[in-house]
Amino acid sequence: MNTTKVFAVSVRGENHKKNNKKCQDFSIAINSDLKSFERFIGNEATWERKQQGRFKKTFPQCHIAIVADGHGDDEFIRSDRGSRFACESALVCIISFLKTQKKKPTEENIHQLIKSIIKTWNEKVVSDLGLSPFGNSELSKLPDEKSGRYLSDDEYSRHAYGTTLIAVVQCDTYWFGFHIGDGKCVVLSQNADFIHPIPWDDRCFLNVTTSICDEDAAERARVRVLPDEKDDYIPIATFLCSDGLDDSYPVKDNEKYLAKFYRTLALNFIEKDFEKSFDDVKETLPLLSKKGSGDDISISCILDIDGIIKIKSSFNEQITKEREENIQQEKNGIPNSDIDNNHNIIINNALKEIQKKEVNSKYNNKNNHTNIIDIKA
Repeated sequence: MNTTKVFAVSVRGENHKKNNKKCQDFSIAINSDLKSFERFIGNEATWERKQQGRFKKTFPQCHIAIVADGHGDDEFIRSDRGSRFACESALVCIISFLKTQKKKPTEENIHQLIKSIIKTWNEKVVSDLGLSPFGNSELSKLPDEKSGRYLSDDEYSRHAYGTTLIAVVQCDTYWFGFHIGDGKCVVLSQNADFIHPIPWDDRCFLNVTTSICDEDAAERARVRVLPDEKDDYIPIATFLCSDGLDDSYPVKDNEKYLAKFYRTLALNFIEKDFEKSFDDVKETLPLLSKKGSGDDISISCILDIDGIIKIKSSFNEQITKEREENIQQEKNGIPNSDIDNNHNIIINNALKEIQKKEVNSKYNNKNNHTNIIDIKA
């Protein structure tokens, strides 16, 4: 029995709420086991689950996770659409690619796939501009030089839709991922280690990122296929996030705290049922944005529940070791870092809010009140 679960969610950042900006992130997760095709679409703290018909037998059992982060600078006036187009283009092209793929793809195969995704994204942008040309309300926010170029240069106008893109596919016998721009792809190994498998682009630093709208986007995209000569494994779990999540932690330590966050998330999913665990995620991300980056946050995940259960003891050993180190530091007069405390406070506050809602829900059920749940079957 396949115990792999997927989910995707995007939440509007605290700063975007204050400035009345749209959520510029988008995320999708797909779970296909040949019997059904389950799709999660995360956008602006909502999610949608759809069951679709049985695929042809040629379609492999696979799981897909996608995240796109529309650029936040004011010149990218349609990046919210650009991120959605990127996710939709990736999904369509990946499914088409998998239907014809008879074996583990090569990195060259993946680069060809990326080219088809960028081509599809550009077609969506052109179509959108044809249906909805730039309006004065959009262009008035820009310098005259920039707005004039958007109107006069068809090639340049795609920059208004600029976005990053991360996508991962996990099938029975292989895993592959590709990455354009910033954000993070993290996988969980059988040794309970959190690993960044896709090479990093050094052009992405602080507020600077590469983009799907760059002329060399396909060439600059980073790719990884597993297993390979270096690592002979398929990940137990994959976590994709926009930079709103990893920027909530200090630059030099964000990999460390991302690993802690994902460990907490993984343990939560094996200790609770899926819907409750997913609610925990939706409660936590806005708090992380408020206490951290202030940016939109997206995550899209593939979780092998049985695989996580098998390494639970390793996680517990890690936690015990960290607690012992903290106790020793306190004895030596070294306080825990503010970020350690904030990390724990954010998670604990989210869980407290969830517990309150569960108590209220039980009370309402006893009094025959109707509860509205944002899950569409």
